[in-house]
Amino acid sequence: MRGLFGLERLVQPQDWFRLGEHAVRRCEQIAQGILQRTSGRLLYEFDTLSDTLCQVLDAAELASELSPDPHHVEASMAVAKQLNEYMQSLNGNTALFEALIAGAEPRTAEEHEMVRSLARDFALRGGVQATAAQRRRIQELQQRIEMSEREVLRQAQRVRPPDPDTPHRPAGDTAVVRCLSTLLAQRQQLAGVLGYRSYADLALADRLIGSPENAWRLLNVLRKAFTMAEHGGNILQLMRRDMRVDRSEMLNEPRSFLALPQVLAGLQRLTRHLFGIALTPVRERDEAATAVWHPAVRAYRLVDVERGEQPVGELYLDLHERDGKREQAAHYALRGGRQLYDGTYQLPSAVVVCDFEAEVDTDGLSYHQLQTLLHEYGHALHTLLSRTQFQHLSGTRVALDFAEVPSHLMEYFARDVQWLKCLAPNASWIMRKCLVEGHAKMARPEAQELLAVSAVDLALHNHLPPAAEAVGGHPDVAAVIDAARSAYDIENNLPNELLLSRLSHLVGYGSSHYSYLVAEVIAAEIWQAHFHQRHHRIRDAGERLRREVLAYGGARSPRHLVRSILDDREPSVNCWLRELRATVPDDPVPLLLPGDGGTDGDCAHVL
Repeated sequence: MRGLFGLERLVQPQDWFRLGEHAVRRCEQIAQGILQRTSGRLLYEFDTLSDTLCQVLDAAELASELSPDPHHVEASMAVAKQLNEYMQSLNGNTALFEALIAGAEPRTAEEHEMVRSLARDFALRGGVQATAAQRRRIQELQQRIEMSEREVLRQAQRVRPPDPDTPHRPAGDTAVVRCLSTLLAQRQQLAGVLGYRSYADLALADRLIGSPENAWRLLNVLRKAFTMAEHGGNILQLMRRDMRVDRSEMLNEPRSFLALPQVLAGLQRLTRHLFGIALTPVRERDEAATAVWHPAVRAYRLVDVERGEQPVGELYLDLHERDGKREQAAHYALRGGRQLYDGTYQLPSAVVVCDFEAEVDTDGLSYHQLQTLLHEYGHALHTLLSRTQFQHLSGTRVALDFAEVPSHLMEYFARDVQWLKCLAPNASWIMRKCLVEGHAKMARPEAQELLAVSAVDLALHNHLPPAAEAVGGHPDVAAVIDAARSAYDIENNLPNELLLSRLSHLVGYGSSHYSYLVAEVIAAEIWQAHFHQRHHRIRDAGERLRREVLAYGGARSPRHLVRSILDDREPSVNCWLRELRATVPDDPVPLLLPGDGGTDGDCAHVL
């Protein structure tokens, strides 16, 4: 019997401990089988090991954020901590690593990618090629980093975004800067133990962008384009000040024609138009309904109506705010898809979380909330529509700077007057046009703000001295923040209080906040190539997106996927700059350089 969060017989808080213990016992059995070569399907057994652990761990982490029962929260947090520590022990198991290298015989592109991904986990998360003392140091640092990340998030919640007219102040020696200093020093030390110059070099080695140097190149291209914008500085500063007023009055104002039930019905129509897939609400006695953890959660089954009502996956929408629930929008992969030994397919399950007020059911969402919902829904579609052989490579388990592409692409359906009608059929043409134009006017100032935050993030993870923690490090971090913000905040309109209030992204996306810029560039190219003014061919475009991007998850290199969907053309920043109404270079400026983004093949460069 499926219980809460889709786990077998999960009903009471104490059931978490039973499930955690069972997962560890099962993983031990699988690991022993791998070491004793009792199966001829080595990669399948590694994936079963990953899936067995992740199904309980992912559900436990989700429950710790969303369960309304404090006893479930406490138990799930304890089990998540236990399983994370166990996973780290598996990553550091040199015998398992040697079994992978000795026994893996990858034949397909996905199998090559699986070996490469597993080898990287062993090398960089477990330090299997390091000495025993270094492995102990790696485990110690990872535990300290996890604690520091939680403390930075706690401190960042106390930093309130300033009033638009607040004068700029240096970052200073605040509590959040001190916590950030400690985290950055620990990350830098981890990178050093693993043989990398900086944490940015470690994190970006397997990303689409390829290296910190390439990320800086992108930031500098955008800074030049924004600096050469047609309007003068004073006009931009006035626009910047007025932008927040516009956002509050227009784009953050509830709209009755965006009532949540109508928007969700529109999402169902849009999904059907794009992919031929129906979202069917589950009934009370449906097996999927037993996973629901709160009465406000909406549950759906996805069915491919054009392929004989073939089941696709399960989607849970937890969209309303409540006491004890996290305040941030997010997507969770509750269960990854994978090919099972008996030839059947394990269907994926995804969760979309928002913190909308209860009144949105009647008063409606704001335009900004609509974009947030579309963004997270794009992540969920990536999880639900991937059809990888291995769970380890399913859905959003792809390079971080590519994982944001489907979510940014989905936002475009709120930026198109005709497609906005699908989501808000009761809105007049003039109102839809007004909202779309309002977003267009704000797009460049928001992009410039994103550029500045990305530069600060990259500088913090690329330049901080390894010994910063030993000497305090706080003035150094404050200086890096001030210097990067000054250089990349083109109109000097990004107060450090606003930047520090966004540290939740600097924690989760450490050195990779630029990913949002990469995603914007690629999403703009895909939209223009396949969706813009092609409403009559939406089904063809959706099928290509599903078949050439979403279905692969992380089973192919991101660069291969980008070139495929763009008909073997490399993406350039020009398309996005044009949409931002910024200065566009005469010649196309490539997003990626030759060699960026990895290739499909063996894992030799990891070992």
